[in-house]
Amino acid sequence: ISFTVEFNSYGHAMQGFFASLLATPVVLKWLAKVSGGRFKGVFQLAPFVLTIYPTYNLIKRFVKSRDAFAGSSFANNGFE
Repeated sequence: ISFTVEFNSYGHAMQGFFASLLATPVVLKWLAKVSGGRFKGVFQLAPFVLTIYPTYNLIKRFVKSRDAFAGSSFANNGFE
C-alpha cells in the first residue's frame, strides 16, 4: 500500500507537491514578486533541495535491493 494515513505519507506527498510547484517558472516569478525579490535565490534553489532525498533514496534502494526494487521504500514513496 503506497499511501497510508501516517505522517511519512503526508510528508512525502507534500514534498513532491512543493518540489513540482516551485519548479514552475510562473510560481517562482510570482513568489519573487510577492517577496519583493528578497528571497529569489531561495525560491529558485528550493525545488532542487526538495529532490535531494528522493535522489539519495533512489540510489540507495537500487544498490541495496536491486532484486526487490519494486517493493522498496523508493517505489512506495514515489507513488505517494
